[in-house]
Amino acid sequence: MDFRRLGAGSTRLVLFAVCMMAFFASAAVPSYSAGLESASTGPVSAPAGELAVSTWLVAAPVAMALPALHGEAPHTMAVKDLLEQAPLDLKELWPSAGKSWHWTRSTVKWQELHIDGAVLDLAALWPSSDPEEIPRQALAAFYLEVPCFTKPSLQVECGHLLQLYLDGVKLKEKTTTEGGDQPDSLQADLDLTQGKHLVVLRALYDPNCSAAWSLKASLKVPIGSDQVSIDLSPRHTLRLRDLLDARSIGGLQLSNDGRYLAYRLASPGVPSDDRNTWWEIRATKDGHLVRSFEGENGPSSFSWLPGSEYRYSFTTAKDGKATLWVAGLDGSSTVKVLDKIERFGSYRWLSDGSGAIYTVREKGEKKHEDFKHYQNLADRWSDYRDKAYLYLAPYPAGAPQRLTAGIEATGLLDVSPDGQSVLFSRELFDKIERPFSITEYYELDVNTLQSKRILQSKWVGGAAYSPDGKTIAVQGGPEAFGRAGVDLPEGIIPNDYDEQLYLFDRATGEVKPITREFDPSIRSFSWSKSDGALYCTAETQSRILLYRFDPKKNHFEQLNTAENVTTGFALSRDGKDLAYIAESSIVPERIFVQKTQVKAKPRLLADPNGARFDLVEFGQVEDWNFTASDGTEIIGRVYYPPGFDSSTEKKWPCIVYYYGGTSPITRDFGGRYPKNYWAANGFVVYVLQPSGATGFGQEFSARHVNDWGKHAGQDILEGTKKFLAAHEFVDPARVGCLGASYGGFMTEYLVSHSDLFAGAASHAGISFLGSYWGQGDWGAFYSAVATAGKYPWNAPEFYEKQGSLFSADQIHTPLLLLHGDIDNNVPPGESEQLYTALKVLGREVEFIRIGGERHWILKYPHRELWSRTIVAWFDRTLKGDRRWWDELWGEKKAE
Repeated sequence: MDFRRLGAGSTRLVLFAVCMMAFFASAAVPSYSAGLESASTGPVSAPAGELAVSTWLVAAPVAMALPALHGEAPHTMAVKDLLEQAPLDLKELWPSAGKSWHWTRSTVKWQELHIDGAVLDLAALWPSSDPEEIPRQALAAFYLEVPCFTKPSLQVECGHLLQLYLDGVKLKEKTTTEGGDQPDSLQADLDLTQGKHLVVLRALYDPNCSAAWSLKASLKVPIGSDQVSIDLSPRHTLRLRDLLDARSIGGLQLSNDGRYLAYRLASPGVPSDDRNTWWEIRATKDGHLVRSFEGENGPSSFSWLPGSEYRYSFTTAKDGKATLWVAGLDGSSTVKVLDKIERFGSYRWLSDGSGAIYTVREKGEKKHEDFKHYQNLADRWSDYRDKAYLYLAPYPAGAPQRLTAGIEATGLLDVSPDGQSVLFSRELFDKIERPFSITEYYELDVNTLQSKRILQSKWVGGAAYSPDGKTIAVQGGPEAFGRAGVDLPEGIIPNDYDEQLYLFDRATGEVKPITREFDPSIRSFSWSKSDGALYCTAETQSRILLYRFDPKKNHFEQLNTAENVTTGFALSRDGKDLAYIAESSIVPERIFVQKTQVKAKPRLLADPNGARFDLVEFGQVEDWNFTASDGTEIIGRVYYPPGFDSSTEKKWPCIVYYYGGTSPITRDFGGRYPKNYWAANGFVVYVLQPSGATGFGQEFSARHVNDWGKHAGQDILEGTKKFLAAHEFVDPARVGCLGASYGGFMTEYLVSHSDLFAGAASHAGISFLGSYWGQGDWGAFYSAVATAGKYPWNAPEFYEKQGSLFSADQIHTPLLLLHGDIDNNVPPGESEQLYTALKVLGREVEFIRIGGERHWILKYPHRELWSRTIVAWFDRTLKGDRRWWDELWGEKKAE
């Protein structure tokens, strides 16, 4: 039911009771019929702001016997001590009628009950034949749903012992039975954010208490609050916890013949103190689980061993030291290859499995304590002087051997097909021309340790040998090899973040660009041993798709893969099988397998998050594009709130989201800036891809160069106005904008050039391009693309006037600034100085600094509060409702 359509600001309390008689006839649990009737399906008003709870989900009582010898002093146990035994993981509890509940050796099912009156008689659910001197417990639950933040008070009367949980977190408990035969009261204030919440009462019967074992609950909702509804349906709109607690997938590894797939899972999906990471191996034919590795001794990495059917390697870590092992699916003995290596990095097997090349990172030193003499631009990075070098670990036996040294770190790229050579890279930073560094590729003979530099270039990254070893595929920008990869007229500087692929001939040194006329931007790539083709993921406008490149035909073909976004893929060593992770706007990431033929059909192998989102109601997502005034088609999409109905007269608030930098906002699920979550909180969300993004071709991405907001800002403002004109159900007076990093710069740029928005939020935004250029770890390096050839001394119009600090007096939009206080990419001073300016000007501005966080907000509790803060801000500025904001950041909270 779409309760939002009842209107905001109502002081009525509405009870949506959708209940039915659901009892389970058995000898152990009798029918509970006294005082019950069919549930009302219409709303029930509650006078004077009070609402009695008369609709319940109940898990019938189960015995809670005290342990043997519980009466021995001094370690006696009483009935109240049984409350310390958690009934189950209540954070994962989301019950429904007929669903099983397991307690020790008992299994009962949730019953849906409607009370004719106010008292839930728990004793009536207990078989009369069972002795009364045995403690017992029952769970009674119901769902509360609210359209926006509200803070009702829940009062529960119970003469026995009781615990009160909200969304799995214990709020209050009653551990005494001092009321005699009269019930005592337990009261708790409930902080309810938009959406559905679970209230669970854990009632514990004390045989020594003479009061009736029953529950009576009622809600008091503050005057001025919106509707509060009670129901028993587990269906709900997307919660922030659904996203944060979801399992993340990574590390795909197909066995040599493609029969088995290993992958890594982590829960919750964001870093936290209790994050659990483990690996699973499944058979690709039918998906059955073959092996799972978890616990303290679980692997931190995994790789199939070349030259062996089903032997694999993995690393374990303890006290910062890594150990490398080899084991087999057949249960053969486990062999230790490396033992307790400090600062261990990554590893890769030689093609015949006779050894592993691995990296060790050496800690850099300073000549004088507390003093640092900078060596180059990169020396500003805190970890620059920590250098990684290559080692060889023979297998099955032999002493490790160091392979590389030198003043610069060496990065492992690939091992030749014959196992005789290793391809590695070095990056030199003592250059005065953009991009202020140059990359060298070396080949190392693993037998003689003789190395040869085969390539030196700017703007290059990953590289890999072809199956025959004659060619090396190189990933890099359009200018990686002069203008060989540039598909633009002379005089136009390309965007060197628009990743291309090149083929380097080892014999002749010739470089062949293969993506120059291919508009998608390369993300990752891998060679196929069976047919010599290249497989790659590539940004294709707002999608990330899989492609196959045939070197003989010089032709790219798109594979028939599932979903819109491919976040990782793996090929079997024989090149015949493919596995990948895919997701879309409303579908969380899943694992698929298929053959590598272009027309092969995908098959779902694993869905680690399927059950979590089965009960989530998502809003519709649809494309919405427009033609800009310069004739360019700007693509975008709209996320609608669940239950959205455009036929009503309701006007919706809207959040406009963009990046504006050099990458598109892909159609992934969740992410750091979860569009579905904002929509679930009652906002229409419009996402657009302004000029300058990769994945649209080199002409489009080149618009990012030497622009810094002008072209992208025009696209965003023009697109927002056209979007509002085309969607009458969006309230033009309640439109907000949000961006992060370069997108944070865009937010500040937009509100300093327009009063279109009623509220704005900037995370890690750049307010003064000159200070970012000189102080941000990546400032000068990023500007080597964004302001190619322009510097503060020869282009002050960019580095001064373009930043919002110099036009702060033009900002009238309420602005929220968020920043990690140790952000080394965009230093927090970028937000501090704009905050200072706006406060001096007397403008509406809020600034939240997040302690211990860098450019990304990663720690679970920080991520949670930060995400809620953004929505609370738009509640305040776009909905005129500041209750949630005041709860989070009012004076009491600030103290």
